[in-house]
Amino acid sequence: MSSLFSIGTSGLNAAQLGLKTVANNISNAGTDGYSRQSTIQVERPGQYAGRYTVGSGVDVVAVQRAYSQYLTTALWNANSGLQNATTANALASTLNGVFSGSGDLQGALDDFYAGFSTVANAPGDAGARQSLLGEAAAVTQVFNTLSGQFDQQRSQLNGQISDTVADINGTVDKIAALNLKIAQAGASAPNDLLDQRDGLVKQLAGYTGISTASQPDGTLSIYSSSGQVLVNGGYAYGFKTGTDAYDAGRTVVLDAAGNDISGRLSGGSLGALLDYRSQVLDPAQNALGRAALALAGSVNAQQAKGLDLNGQQGAPIFSVPAPAVSASTRNTGGATVGASISDLSQLTGADYVLTRTDTGWTLATTDGQNVSLTVNADDSLSAAGLTFNVSGTAASGDSFLIRPTRAAAGKLAVAMSDPS
Repeated sequence: MSSLFSIGTSGLNAAQLGLKTVANNISNAGTDGYSRQSTIQVERPGQYAGRYTVGSGVDVVAVQRAYSQYLTTALWNANSGLQNATTANALASTLNGVFSGSGDLQGALDDFYAGFSTVANAPGDAGARQSLLGEAAAVTQVFNTLSGQFDQQRSQLNGQISDTVADINGTVDKIAALNLKIAQAGASAPNDLLDQRDGLVKQLAGYTGISTASQPDGTLSIYSSSGQVLVNGGYAYGFKTGTDAYDAGRTVVLDAAGNDISGRLSGGSLGALLDYRSQVLDPAQNALGRAALALAGSVNAQQAKGLDLNGQQGAPIFSVPAPAVSASTRNTGGATVGASISDLSQLTGADYVLTRTDTGWTLATTDGQNVSLTVNADDSLSAAGLTFNVSGTAASGDSFLIRPTRAAAGKLAVAMSDPS
């Protein structure tokens, strides 16, 4: 039978451990990621003494974290959304600064059209004609500058994407290492290791959207929004970076097998970087290029309807850049594709992928919407205000990226030098 001294000692030991736990809670009240702890006490098995049972004291069986998987997961998701929104806002603010600080496009256009009015009122004035060409040069300079700012931000995005992927990979390595320690400790895994792992998962969620699954051995499996395994037990997989199949200057995110998953990632700062580039920056530069093409096309068309001072048909004031065509690095055939604009009014600002199949050519926007192709009498192809000329032999599966307007603002130039 337990002595009174033994029972009392068990109570003192339990109380002492409880005080240590409370003291630890107070000491870490300001520690980020610390979970409040409490002792779990159970009654010692009683001892039978004839007609009754006598208690034998108390034992502390665990020091447990105040923890809710639901609330912890909600915190991870909230951090993912917060970092996504914060990054997107910073990028959009930068873009807004580009437009407000890289030249007055509206003012340049107003001056350009005012120059036409001056020439119309004094057709024989060489000075007015020369001034108009100067205003045309000023307009092209603003378009060129704005396009250059877009290219610069895109280059900066490449670096940010690479840095974020490196941060992700470093974080998943640490989580995998903690998984090993926790699995080795089993049910007695120290609370500080669990807190550290939760803190790293929160940090990871700030980089990219994730989902998690707890395993029986205490480890945590983590998956990206694209479905890729990032952490499994003590193994870390992470992401890789590479270059786009059509554009060597465009950084993309790859899975462990080398597949481009940039379009399937969401959440966190990485998701914001990728979404901003594809949903904001690219369309904005395409729209700017479309405006440049519309200006050049309409002015040149009007020029062609009149005569110059030498009695000749009016020559183009602007040179109109041709659409950019990029072959995929995965192409195995020997074909090349040239593209030209046949109808400016049909340009939408979209980019296209022209693909060779077993039965012919297909065209789709980069977001997957099919576009009807017309085969012309000279075997060229037409669609969406564009004409494509294919030279050489393409293999089935070969593809080409068509960007009708992306570089137009950057390459817009004044073609006329003689004011007459």
